[in-house]
Amino acid sequence: MRAIWEHTRLEACRYVMMVPRRDVDLLVSAVRQAEMMDAFLRQAPHEETVADFKGVPVVDYPVAIMAGLNWLDHCAFIGGVDPDKFSRTRRDFRRLVVLAQQWWAIENAEPRCYEMLANCQVPPLMFYLMWQSFTRLAKEIAIAAIYGSSLDRAIELDRQHLQTTLGSQPDKMQAALSALSETAARLKDASDPDDLGRR
Repeated sequence: MRAIWEHTRLEACRYVMMVPRRDVDLLVSAVRQAEMMDAFLRQAPHEETVADFKGVPVVDYPVAIMAGLNWLDHCAFIGGVDPDKFSRTRRDFRRLVVLAQQWWAIENAEPRCYEMLANCQVPPLMFYLMWQSFTRLAKEIAIAAIYGSSLDRAIELDRQHLQTTLGSQPDKMQAALSALSETAARLKDASDPDDLGRR
């Protein structure tokens, strides 16, 4: 589960890493966020998973981010993810960028950003917005790869199977059901693949 989640997210991020003439300040610098978000919102939505770069970072990053989202959508469709969990990905990401743009327009946004970073908080930098969106969708793809389109339905089937096969061994059944509940809770609560390895 963890490996699928990590690999899927990194594959989506690969589009951003392929941008020629990189200018990472557009993704992580407080002073460049308005420029980057304006550029992203000017980018016409598309469904391409192949990025046609122009050699201008402020043009290429939005193309790369959109291609990464499209690639994740494609994987989600093929993997059998419930369409309600991915069908509005591009639109939801654009809304997120609009909200972030409004945050950056508020007076003293830059000092607030640096304060948040110093306190290990996550300000609405374009990189974080992208990373969080890619992470969320990659998790749904990993869940579908292991459990099918519905985690809750798969857990319930596992629970029924354990009750049937271990019904005559109440101690073993209770331990197995507890482990299943713990696994399901950890998976639902996880916000990053590394969370799955922690106890």
